[in-house]
Amino acid sequence: MNILIIGGGEIGKALGKVLESTGQRIQIWDKEKKRNLSKEKLDDLLPLSEIIFLCVPAHAITEVCQKIATFSGPIVCLSKGVDINFKFRMDEVLNNYFGNKRNYALCYGPMLAEEIMAGGGGVGVVATKDKDIFSVVKNVFSNTPLIIEFSDDLTGVALGGILKNIYAIFMGSLEGLEWNSNLKSFFAGQALKEMKDVMEFLGGKEESFWLSSGLADFIATAGSSYSSNHSFGKEVILKGDSEIEPEGIFSYKYINSSLGDKKDNYPILKLVGHLVAKDEKVKNLLEDLLNR
Repeated sequence: MNILIIGGGEIGKALGKVLESTGQRIQIWDKEKKRNLSKEKLDDLLPLSEIIFLCVPAHAITEVCQKIATFSGPIVCLSKGVDINFKFRMDEVLNNYFGNKRNYALCYGPMLAEEIMAGGGGVGVVATKDKDIFSVVKNVFSNTPLIIEFSDDLTGVALGGILKNIYAIFMGSLEGLEWNSNLKSFFAGQALKEMKDVMEFLGGKEESFWLSSGLADFIATAGSSYSSNHSFGKEVILKGDSEIEPEGIFSYKYINSSLGDKKDNYPILKLVGHLVAKDEKVKNLLEDLLNR
């Protein structure tokens, strides 16, 4: 197939490497010239492309959708998080632009770019209302180390991609405190309980929590040094600051706002708020978890 990848960052390049190895024709376009591996203009690439993979930061997704609004083929979004105004999930942004065509899907799961680039495998849950799109995506990855699964719960899969980033910040902070495996695993369980409850409260199906885009992606992100969310939480605890600006910061603002008064029911989510604010008292607040 003629495949267009929009976004030349780590996941875009990793995806390109995997797909190029199957003999498919790959173009990677990015608005930053140093990341733009295609010599063509985006407008010239659209009519030549049979499928588009969106691999841009979540805050840029609205701008990209505006640029490709005329495209009628399958559009698969790997961007996880919320839009630049912290108001819409990725599935909602895509629906705003392509809802009448129903030609879009999310592809979320444990797919750490560094591991894929090194030749390792990964898992992507393709969430779509059109099973034909799922079949196309599954066929695209048929000869790669990526496992492709199906879901029709766009809301639940999108929320999984948002929540795992938030709670990965929390898990990174525990590593910074050097808590032992017994305590870290206990609080990972508490974090997962919150994730599941929040996902269902905001409209996701219960079974979506158990998909690779939910539980498995949290496990991969929460414990990986490759994860910017994990690294941010760890650095805030160790240094009181971090220059990293991970997706989980914006995701936290969205979830915190969406929950309204119910946010007070989630103590770990509240702690993430203190981490995001780089509150100097956050270390004491985390220690208080042991004495509650």
